[in-house]
Amino acid sequence: MAAQSRVYRQAATRLGPTAAIMGMALLCLALLAGMTSLLGENYRADPPFLDPFRAPTRDEAMIVYPAEYALKSNEYNDVLFIGDSTCRCSIDPVVFEQASGLRAYNLGSMGALGMDGYRLLLQVYLEHHPKPRVAVLAVTPDDFDSEASENLGDFPHRFRWSYGPHRAGTLRLPEDVESVKFFARRGVGVGLALWAEPFAERRFDPRVQFLEGGGKHTYLTLEVKVQKSRGFWALTGKHWPAGTDPPNKPTVTVARQWSPGISELAKLADANGVALVVRLVPIVDTVKTDYSPVREWLNGLEREHPRLTVVRPEILLYNAELCWDYQHLNAEGVEKFSRGLAQDVTAVLSKSRAPPQ
Repeated sequence: MAAQSRVYRQAATRLGPTAAIMGMALLCLALLAGMTSLLGENYRADPPFLDPFRAPTRDEAMIVYPAEYALKSNEYNDVLFIGDSTCRCSIDPVVFEQASGLRAYNLGSMGALGMDGYRLLLQVYLEHHPKPRVAVLAVTPDDFDSEASENLGDFPHRFRWSYGPHRAGTLRLPEDVESVKFFARRGVGVGLALWAEPFAERRFDPRVQFLEGGGKHTYLTLEVKVQKSRGFWALTGKHWPAGTDPPNKPTVTVARQWSPGISELAKLADANGVALVVRLVPIVDTVKTDYSPVREWLNGLEREHPRLTVVRPEILLYNAELCWDYQHLNAEGVEKFSRGLAQDVTAVLSKSRAPPQ
């Protein structure tokens, strides 16, 4: 027993410093993660969504443009379009206005933002603009079976950080473990860039750099073009080089983000006296996917939210000659869909003005 006791004391003597060293190492790592996270959280470019030390990608620019318009403009629009890239590229507000007499702006962004991002866009817009009469949620039906967290990495997180309700805070703390990891990575990048050029006289401006994937455009020059088209981004050419063949998934169900997301969007619209319309963007008529779960879910939405209108047919099919790819429209398709949507929205407004029976 005495021998065992000596062995135990010797082992404890060796383990004590080792445990202390490991504890200190973990503490240092935690402090480093916290510091880099705080740096990443609070060091911003203008606009804040952009990386402060590299040229933006075209996708990043397309996310930022509608948010910056919502935040920094104050002009009046009768109708707003919010949604994914099919909204941004398939609804021309100029054609819509010609057909309806209603002034409109396209706040279409990317499916990566999900419902939380669409709601946040509308919320920021309502904080800085006169109230519109109608908000139209326009997305492709293939969006419904994906969660925003599965799309394009950290875009939803960056968007909430950039344009959420606490965007003007002087010092912000990460919200959760995922926030810590995201901002720690960002903070490391910021720290390395500052270390490399600690005494740089001029701060790097990502807005004047040529966009990655943006051809000859910088963030600023493309922003002017997008604003002139009132948020609409026309796709070039008649068809995508890969064609218009759909993926033909067996079925599309409705992911978790959509029901609570639509509910929050409907509450926001109701609170501001804005009619909410859901219009799915056309897809190519060669699709063989079963969308019946989407139809059933949309039917339930109108029962839950009486002031919400779903435009039918829910799944709108267009000939391939009108489609750029299977879910985005070319110029002819945009013209047709924008004019049809003008009729749909004016019908909703006429119904809302009609005296009760």
